Amino acid sequence: MTELQGLRVDNTTVGRGLSAWDSMSSELQSMWNKAVTRVRALNDETPWGDGSDGASFYAAYVANGGPEMLCAEGTRLVDEIVKVGPTMRKSVQNITSTDHGMAQDLNNSISV
Repeated sequence: MTELQGLRVDNTTVGRGLSAWDSMSSELQSMWNKAVTRVRALNDETPWGDGSDGASFYAAYVANGGPEMLCAEGTRLVDEIVKVGPTMRKSVQNITSTDHGMAQDLNNSISV
């Protein structure tokens, strides 16, 4: 097995990947928000009725947080997915800046 020597960041490839991530996560967030709005609107209509069967269904439906927990947890997860793009972009910038700084320090120490 060969050992990797350093890290090479191909800014073009990283840029394309992050751009694709941003597009995907933006679309995901938009679709998720529409789904949450639809679920809440349907629940507001109380389609289970007000009889004993409806009350029984409703109790089971909202047990352990029900659809509201799904909406809240899904929103939290989608928000985390959206944050990956900017976080990764900042990480790559930090890596590139550090590498550039180290290269300058090396050049300065060699030319002295």
